[in-house]
Amino acid sequence: MEASSYTLHAYDGSTMLEKLSIGNGYAGTVDVKGIPAHLRLNSQRDTSDWDSGDFIGKLDFYVGSDSTNNLPYNAGYIHCLNETDNANEPSGALIFGTTTANLSGGAVERMRLGAGGTLQIGNSGSITPGGLLHLYQASNDPYIVIQRGSGDSANAIGGISWKNNTNTIAGIYAQTDNINDGTLRFHTAEGGTNTEKLQITKAGAVVVQREHLQIQRAGSNTANFTKGGIVFATPAYNEYHYTWSGQSSYTIDLTCASYFHCEFIYTQHQTNGGNEMHYYARGKWANNHTTHTGYMYEMSGDGGGLSVSFTVSDQSGNGSVDMKGGLTAAGSPGSTYRGLYGGGHEGSSSSANGRLRIAESFSWGSVSSRALIVKVYYGSFSISKS
Repeated sequence: MEASSYTLHAYDGSTMLEKLSIGNGYAGTVDVKGIPAHLRLNSQRDTSDWDSGDFIGKLDFYVGSDSTNNLPYNAGYIHCLNETDNANEPSGALIFGTTTANLSGGAVERMRLGAGGTLQIGNSGSITPGGLLHLYQASNDPYIVIQRGSGDSANAIGGISWKNNTNTIAGIYAQTDNINDGTLRFHTAEGGTNTEKLQITKAGAVVVQREHLQIQRAGSNTANFTKGGIVFATPAYNEYHYTWSGQSSYTIDLTCASYFHCEFIYTQHQTNGGNEMHYYARGKWANNHTTHTGYMYEMSGDGGGLSVSFTVSDQSGNGSVDMKGGLTAAGSPGSTYRGLYGGGHEGSSSSANGRLRIAESFSWGSVSSRALIVKVYYGSFSISKS
């Protein structure tokens, strides 16, 4: 039977209604008509013979009528699959397959909508879903990209939220500062209101409860230190950490303007046997116009191969204070090695600025790592190592 097109009609008791039409030529279409239109693929497998992996129906998109290259092959498909073994009546999963160009064997499974409502994307036939959404690739890392379609100014550009039956109770959201910078914001709900509790800024700082605690990391290390910079900020103080090492003598200078107040902890480690190998010093450095304050509250471990002095002055060395001066041993009476406490005093000069100089003098042994922690309560400072 030959014709330019075919049309199938059905009688509804009073009128002949068009139900199916097949267009002519390679560009022809197949139209199924109705209210609603309904295309039904009906499997005739016996109901007592369903095994896991049996197909219920297939819709395939083929290309090619010759045998060149890998033709003909399946360019894409939608299959309905039973996932239940030895079932009288099957379950129904939907499998979606696609192919890259000239792929031998044609389309392969890329996505599966499981019988229980799970969605597997990637090499979806190789996994058992671990949740409602499961991404898996056998040889690559799976990624999710959330993109806003327009605008590069400061905007919320997407996120993930969790909701109970009534309220949104938590979320992670991305916010652009401009075309090049962005932040991640973490929300939780309290009393029915979902608000920001933590933020990761464009510079890598972690800000908790907006201003209450900031865990920060400077964009680059302070020159000549292994690591160095601000690590976190609180409403009361900013804390800076610096580390370095080497069996050498170094000078660390901290300088400040007219008004400044901090406390510091200095440590040094030496991997030799003996007593007082691990240096520990905790003190206060402050500057009040032309008054230069240096108090050493406690110190121990001054018996190793690295001698260390702590001197407070103005930036030219005037009005100097030896912070170790006046240290007094305390602890177990009669013990050879005890901690030292209560050194230093206040000095003055004609310059309204300040400096803390930590001078290391290496003499022997396996002197190892050093660390300096500075808690700044007022003002700011600069630091250098030479």
